[in-house]
Amino acid sequence: MAGGEGTRLRPLTCDLPKPMMPLMNKPIMEHIIELLKKHGITKVCATLQYLPDIIKEHFGDGSEFGVDLRYYIEETPLGTAGSVKNAQGFLDETFVVISGDVLCDIDLTEAIGFHREKGAIATLVLTRQDIPLEYGVVVTNEEGRIIRFLEKPSWAEVFSDTINTGIYILEPEVLNYFEKGQIFDFSKNLFPLLLKQNQPLYGFISKCYWCDIGNPEQYLQAHRDILDKKVMGSFWDGNREKGIWFGENIVYGENCKIVPPAVLGNNIRIGNNVTIEPYTVIGDNTIIEDNSSIKRSIIWKNSFIGRNTKIRGGIICDKTVIKDNVSVFENAIIGAETIVEARATLKPGVKVWPNKTIDEAHIVSSNLIWGTKSSKYMFGEKGISGRVNIDITPESAAKLGASLGCQLTKGAKLAVSSSNSPLTEMIKMALTSGILSTGHQILDLGKALLPVLKRAVRYYKLSSGVHLREREDGKILIEFLDSKGANIDKGMQRKIQHAFNRDDFQRCVEGEIKRVINIPDFTENYIAQVIEKFDVDSIKSRGLTVGFSAASSEERKVLPKFLNKLGVTPVKSNNKTEECDLVVIMENYGESVKLGFNEIFTDDNCNQLINSIISFNSRTCDSITLPLHSPRIIEEIARQHNTKVEWAKISSYDPFDPFEYIGRVIEYICVNKISFKELLNELPEYFWTYKTVYCPWEAKGKVIRHLMEAKNPNITIETIEGVKFHHKEGCVLILPDAEKPLCKIYGEGYTQEFAENITEELIERVKGIRDE
Repeated sequence: MAGGEGTRLRPLTCDLPKPMMPLMNKPIMEHIIELLKKHGITKVCATLQYLPDIIKEHFGDGSEFGVDLRYYIEETPLGTAGSVKNAQGFLDETFVVISGDVLCDIDLTEAIGFHREKGAIATLVLTRQDIPLEYGVVVTNEEGRIIRFLEKPSWAEVFSDTINTGIYILEPEVLNYFEKGQIFDFSKNLFPLLLKQNQPLYGFISKCYWCDIGNPEQYLQAHRDILDKKVMGSFWDGNREKGIWFGENIVYGENCKIVPPAVLGNNIRIGNNVTIEPYTVIGDNTIIEDNSSIKRSIIWKNSFIGRNTKIRGGIICDKTVIKDNVSVFENAIIGAETIVEARATLKPGVKVWPNKTIDEAHIVSSNLIWGTKSSKYMFGEKGISGRVNIDITPESAAKLGASLGCQLTKGAKLAVSSSNSPLTEMIKMALTSGILSTGHQILDLGKALLPVLKRAVRYYKLSSGVHLREREDGKILIEFLDSKGANIDKGMQRKIQHAFNRDDFQRCVEGEIKRVINIPDFTENYIAQVIEKFDVDSIKSRGLTVGFSAASSEERKVLPKFLNKLGVTPVKSNNKTEECDLVVIMENYGESVKLGFNEIFTDDNCNQLINSIISFNSRTCDSITLPLHSPRIIEEIARQHNTKVEWAKISSYDPFDPFEYIGRVIEYICVNKISFKELLNELPEYFWTYKTVYCPWEAKGKVIRHLMEAKNPNITIETIEGVKFHHKEGCVLILPDAEKPLCKIYGEGYTQEFAENITEELIERVKGIRDE
């Protein structure tokens, strides 16, 4: 399979198919053909789509490489299985599907033997991966039969560290399950269909080396792994002496220093006093002038490196000219046929697209990738967070706005709002500029709470919304909403991140840029819409006094105004309730609320329980949706009221509007002529605990897999999100955190002691697996 564009590898793949990227100075696809030949497979076809002629011109009919090679070209993308369907006439016996752009030494002979022994219709070659987020996670039973898999999970959906390599052994009849020309994918469509029909679908777990070269970091690492002899295979046709791979016709100047392991291609000229340090690969026909030094870098063929130039961990593409006294730093990429003038500096992470000219003494820093170690995964549980001017700069915020804008249909309308902070205001202005550059209309609500923005998105029928606020830890949080006012799903998150990392934006023309529409008073509209839902006369007749406390200035402004219009008397509170019928505490810029009296306050679980009971008693719904960690006692109460509970992923659950919730509680106690204390007395007793346990990123998948593999007839497992273990007397949920190297653990039981015990027991199991 050689049709992918390799968009995450740009600018390396801007003018080159990914299978043709050089690995040890030979196209990756050559190494795959060598692997196939080693295992007796010489009848080969390649499915092509992106820049197919480059591959065809290099390999021809395959005879030069010892195989019979044919080509099948997709005019439009048909998915992985759809592209292979084009070659159905060629695939008339058991066949192997393998990517033309991975590095591996998988024992295909052993995998094919496993496939035949099991009588499988399809066998997936699997491997272990510490951080499996970018792959398909697969679960097999003791016999190797596949029982479950999930494409590109979030941390909460990681059930194992066993992943799909994209290498399959298949019987020809699998291609009869769908029509030619139909868009069909192996992992998303075909394999779930086979699993559903109980066809013999197996997983062969390989301990051999496998690396999906999906980004520049993995591309560099693949070279290092070869040079460290972590990969079996013949990767070099020339001479090799003491860890240095030599091509032919290499000319050295005086006092050259080459430190192994390193690779030098053919027809290379090296000047005086040049230093080439470990893990450097130099392509054919490259010139390196005097006094330059190169460390841990990959330089493609036909390049020129001038005098006194320093390259540190960079990738230099074909026909690039780098003049004197240039500095190229770690993870910088320079696209093909680029000219870098003297004394220029490329800072870490910069990507330069092909055919550019960088001026003399210019410092290139505009293409920096997200600034923390976790930048590979920009989105956390709520959105994107970071420190202003360190992790989130005006430049990166503008890119982020353009990345969002590129995912929306032309002429879309969005709303933005922020907290009352100069930090969030600055970043909001930059982000707004990025969105405007893609031609969309923006409604700016100014300083508004998140519930207000959510209502505005629905009220104006907008495509999206963005809210920025300052967190207690000093970082700002950027939250993205969809057209329903809920947080965007992980698919949209990935699209935004990919556009951001590629700097791949569709900018609009000058005449399409729109003015920002300011709507500073929508909060008044919001309050009026919420108040309409309640019986204000009944509330006024009770004459309640409600204390309030709020963290932010906007909350302190909106909350008393809302309470007053609702028909109660609002008074500032210091969290004591001796003189109040109820106290309301609002936090997180309108995202969460606590209710209380006599210094007893509700938490999120208690709020869920109260809201559910009000809904049941008011008979306002036939079903309710709750996050997975809500008390299960709600389900028992729901059954008594003939109401269904639907459990939602915590990461995608949109919490109820806090102002509507406050109004519902006050209306309920007024209409039913009870106190808040009496409402709390209606609540059933439940026991619940929450803890965290340290778990490195690379251990999370392994931990979840081992927990799921443990057999206990007294426990049932639920995998809506994370893994939930149901005991007779309670349950415990483990959820890998999306932002930090830890796992969250929620325990629930019929006694507090049991809830604590099952939580501590799971923590100890996690520690044991983690520390193996």
